[in-house]
Amino acid sequence: MTQVAASRPDLLAAFRGQVPDACADFARRHGLDLRPAADDGFDLQSPRCLVRVRFGSGHVPDLNVTLSPPAGGEPEFGLGLILEALADPRAAYAPRPLRTPDDVRQELERAMVLMENHCAHVLRGDFTAWPALKRMVEDAARDWKRQFKEGGREARLWQAREAARSAYGQGDLRRAASLYESIADDLTPAEKRRLDHARRQG
Repeated sequence: MTQVAASRPDLLAAFRGQVPDACADFARRHGLDLRPAADDGFDLQSPRCLVRVRFGSGHVPDLNVTLSPPAGGEPEFGLGLILEALADPRAAYAPRPLRTPDDVRQELERAMVLMENHCAHVLRGDFTAWPALKRMVEDAARDWKRQFKEGGREARLWQAREAARSAYGQGDLRRAASLYESIADDLTPAEKRRLDHARRQG
């Protein structure tokens, strides 16, 4: 039986109520102090790292999870981008739409598991990847502007690439494989690894 989608206020209330419990063990294991923050979020902070978990403000409710150094001065990057930089096809994250309170809990737990399994070095204070992440963001913005300006095939390529990245990070491997196959001649080495993994696992 399909569950009826909850309202945004109900989902936000579920988020506020579930974060302390869902994140408690993770915070304890990594020496993170969990506190409510502005913008419908929570901060998990230690002397080594800051993790922010926010209820998304977009049209479709979702979660935003970022990591950064604790003292400021350096940018925060989304969990999805950090995992993408690892070039490990098993590690990917894109927020899934939240429709029910159960979705909120599942998404919180999914993010915690991914950080535990693939971001332990960052949680320990290793931010050596941050310069490369900055370049990735700058390059992506430059590519988007160029492809959007050129339109046509370049714009369609960008749209397919972004849709594939999102589907892959949400765990929809069949859709991700189909989208990556549609731009097979233009895949990066990392995207080819993702396509191979999606074909095997999907």
